[in-house]
Amino acid sequence: MKKLIMLTLIIGLSLSFVVAQEIGVVDIQRVFDASKEAQEAQEVFQKETQEMQQQMKSKYDELLKLQKELKEQSAFLSEEEVKKKRQELMQKQQRFNSMREQMMQKSEQRRSELLKPVMEKIKAIVSNISKEKNLKMVVTKEAVIYNDSNFEITDIVIERLNRK
Repeated sequence: MKKLIMLTLIIGLSLSFVVAQEIGVVDIQRVFDASKEAQEAQEVFQKETQEMQQQMKSKYDELLKLQKELKEQSAFLSEEEVKKKRQELMQKQQRFNSMREQMMQKSEQRRSELLKPVMEKIKAIVSNISKEKNLKMVVTKEAVIYNDSNFEITDIVIERLNRK
């Protein structure tokens, strides 16, 4: 009976070792950070984002100016005029908030558009490496708590991505 249990344990451990050897780990963030193409896309994104931020800043400054004017003029205006100006200010704030949300969505969409070609190349490279190393599964480093460096394919992915 003891021999049967030992044999079962040995077989189970050896099978888990075989399965473990068929897994690769890639650090996508490190790949993006080291990729020339991803860095170029990020620079384009930063430039476009700066332009959007400047537009938003001018709109925000406009709102602050209106707020200040209302505060300064409220002593000289009738209640009805103050109420009208407050409503006007609130509408502009709502439009500003809506515009800000749209710009954030547009910004994120643009970032995805710029990085999509890089991600496609990374997927193709990982697929090729998987076939070469006979890997059954490749997981991102973010999904792994611990891995032995033997499972790492990040450096290979970076080297091949920058070679193209």
